[in-house]
Amino acid sequence: MTIFHFLLKESNRGKVKRGLVPKATQQFSVSQATIKRIWKQGKECEEKNLPVNVSSRIPTRVGLTIKEFDWSKIPEIPLRRLTNIRSLAKALNIPKSTVHRQIKKGKIRKHTNAIKPAFTTEIKKARLEFCLEKIQENLVFEGMYNVIHIDEKWFYMTKTTENYYLHPEEEDPHRTCQSKRFIKKASLSACKAAF
Repeated sequence: MTIFHFLLKESNRGKVKRGLVPKATQQFSVSQATIKRIWKQGKECEEKNLPVNVSSRIPTRVGLTIKEFDWSKIPEIPLRRLTNIRSLAKALNIPKSTVHRQIKKGKIRKHTNAIKPAFTTEIKKARLEFCLEKIQENLVFEGMYNVIHIDEKWFYMTKTTENYYLHPEEEDPHRTCQSKRFIKKASLSACKAAF
């Protein structure tokens, strides 16, 4: 409105003087197109005997409409579908970019899950016996410089560490196995040789 009143005051019988648009552009720090639009819009209102309204016609909210989604469905999805963004997005039937955006906002929580060893009594006993064998008479632990341990690992049914994308209020998954080095149905051969 300030720009329109300035132009109206400086105009000659309702016509903008030559050089007035560049002057207004410099004074109000806006483009010439904006000055011309304000003048044209104001004159149209005057011609129709309407209150002068030179506000921008751009809607107050621009851009994509963000759809609200019920994130409480995440706990119902199986854990195997929560290990990466792609499978989670497919399970929720939404784009990957939306899932990624919600992770940044904190509506979806990234959790790194490490598998916990679940030792049986026999394994604990065998490990303790092995340690006791290595203690010498003077209560010093024997150096194992003449022992070689060779582990050959093939295929694992699960990973020792797994990422999950969870609902913020969802509990962390608890995964266990007999040994982190010997995961169920994995091919593992160990050889111990002494010199």
